[in-house]
Amino acid sequence: MASSPRARTFALLSLAGGLLAAVLVGEVGLRLLGRGPALTKTHPNEPVMLEPDSVLGWRNRPGTYAYPDYVRGAPEVRVTIGPDGTRATAAAPVARGDVVDLLGCSFTFGWALSDGRTLAWNLQQALPDLEIRNHGTPAYGTLQSLMALEALLAAGRVPRLVVYDLAELHARRNVAAAQWLRTLAATRARNNVSVPYATMENGRLVRHPPEAIPLVPLADTSASLGLVQDALIRWRARGRTGQRRAVTEALLREMRDVVEKGHSRLLVAWLAHVPDTEEPYLPFLQREGFAVVDCRTPEFSHAKVAGEGHPDGQVNTRWAECLAPAIRAELARN
Repeated sequence: MASSPRARTFALLSLAGGLLAAVLVGEVGLRLLGRGPALTKTHPNEPVMLEPDSVLGWRNRPGTYAYPDYVRGAPEVRVTIGPDGTRATAAAPVARGDVVDLLGCSFTFGWALSDGRTLAWNLQQALPDLEIRNHGTPAYGTLQSLMALEALLAAGRVPRLVVYDLAELHARRNVAAAQWLRTLAATRARNNVSVPYATMENGRLVRHPPEAIPLVPLADTSASLGLVQDALIRWRARGRTGQRRAVTEALLREMRDVVEKGHSRLLVAWLAHVPDTEEPYLPFLQREGFAVVDCRTPEFSHAKVAGEGHPDGQVNTRWAECLAPAIRAELARN
């Protein structure tokens, strides 16, 4: 005998109620175990200074930005990004002498600092006869810096010297490891949520176009949904983390080849100091004959922008003091 519409409705409501109760019980259990929702880590004061890019994932968004500092009472942060996506290195455009292109991540960009306190601005002051161009882009790894460089060279913008800021954390970005995808998901308000990555397949470096990060609605308010999002991210990134060193070394070799084919030179700058972190790339660079300068500042490892966490102006000044003579020396080579 077929069930009546009323009975079917009652069964559906009972099922929905049971599922809702199960979700609520699971949510309470996760909270009691200390598991919260997927956190959003974007600072509320920060403007959106990045825009989507179909190849790179994201790029610097041209404009002039001013926003409150990260602690009350401090001067506001002022950021100037030119039409070509480079960050300002002087009060007025500089076009003189040899061109030095800086590539890298938020350290090179000078995240959380006003224009005049960044590494690139300090370098332009120290090397007034050169043109320092800051192509640093927040959250970039080696792959994205390499692709940005290839686009510059293809457009005929060939510098005399390319300086790439290498950091240990770029390795996980290069393979879009789960840890990195979680960070991007948490900062999606300021970062695009599609990221390119590379893998090694049969001993060959393979580039993959930007791939969307799994984002579950309400994951930032529900521990249960946050757990689902984390599981999807781990599934998407499975097997890639273990390739990060081989991929990064292959990308560095490609970067050197691209620079030299463009009749330029590459200088790798090691800036970031992360205590108690494995540092496999400096011996690799030296063994492979890369031009490299070690500008890590262990004495300033805790000198960070108050209320934010990126290296502060003191660190950026120290980096410039280390890097400027290395640039001079590299340009002086035949």
